[in-house]
Amino acid sequence: MFTTGLFTFATATLAVCLIAPNGAIAQPSTAPSPTASPNTGNGQAQQVQLAVPFGTVNGQLVISGQNLMFINGQDPSGSFVVPRGDIRNASVQNGDLTFDLTRPVRDPGGSTSRLVFRAANPDGAQQFTRWFHETQPATGEANRVTEPPAGANAQQPLMSFQVKHDHFIGSDSGRLMVTPTQVVYESVTNVDNSRQWNLSDIKEVHRDGPYKLKLVPFSGDDYSFELMGQGMTSDQYQMLVERITSARVHH
Repeated sequence: MFTTGLFTFATATLAVCLIAPNGAIAQPSTAPSPTASPNTGNGQAQQVQLAVPFGTVNGQLVISGQNLMFINGQDPSGSFVVPRGDIRNASVQNGDLTFDLTRPVRDPGGSTSRLVFRAANPDGAQQFTRWFHETQPATGEANRVTEPPAGANAQQPLMSFQVKHDHFIGSDSGRLMVTPTQVVYESVTNVDNSRQWNLSDIKEVHRDGPYKLKLVPFSGDDYSFELMGQGMTSDQYQMLVERITSARVHH
């Protein structure tokens, strides 16, 4: 049996322009009206079960701006984010909330182009379909290489990835972003593990296939990441290496 719960989603602020929910911790809040607008529901979480091939996974489904986030209540490293632009359709039928995706995402069951949730509060599930139908997708897609227009914010992310960070004991998950001057990691599950590095302060960067990336700064601990979703392409990695090299030369 479900226990209904809503949570306020608080976003940790860094000196970057974010494109996905980051550094967030869910805390108790008052439930919004089922008829509230998508903006009113923004930042709220619903208790859900995610259908996977081997059963279900308990967690929370969150709307945060142009992103839909599933926070895995059983294994935080299995959390993931889906940009609004990657959702082709959203519907509710017989208590099941279904999202059809334009490109696959890696959930706890593997790679899938369809996400099916059973919401603890059927009325609350409607806020997600309203959010889909009444908001416009953000221009562009996640995990792509973009060049900012002239005069754009110097910290506008060029690339953004959903990642898991493994450390000596345990792991946490969040977003890894590459800006014109920095690499920023914002942990969703443990804000104390969030870090940011100037490109000129990065000694080495290593990519082991699309889903493994290691940052070695000149000072401080190394950070190893497992990239979720689409991973990092060879072109994206080459861009990162070139920017780090250029930043060191001009530092």
